[in-house]
Amino acid sequence: MKYEFKVELKKTNKKNLSSEQAQKIGKLKKTLVLAHQITKYMDDNNVSTLLEMSQLTKTSVARLCQILQLHRLSPRIQEEILFSDDSKIKKLTEKKLRKISMLTLWKEQVDLFKS
Repeated sequence: MKYEFKVELKKTNKKNLSSEQAQKIGKLKKTLVLAHQITKYMDDNNVSTLLEMSQLTKTSVARLCQILQLHRLSPRIQEEILFSDDSKIKKLTEKKLRKISMLTLWKEQVDLFKS
């Protein structure tokens, strides 16, 4: 079973963003979008291993694993991170989200996320 949701991705030039806009985007949002971009790139360009991707991006395999782990979060949580301006989400850490993503059932992920 495969679940998908659409996310409009636009390339941005960090130099053109005001500091307020950059803060509004948030580190978690950026990392989650990056996880989707990496996955799409790997699918579209027949990149089959993280080692190959790490060589292309000059990023360690360990860091790629951490980033891609966010892709395993339930779509409901991903939407909340991407589209909500809730201050609770801004306080979440990537480390906590990676722990949540280790749960296989999305309902359990959502329950832990809300607690």
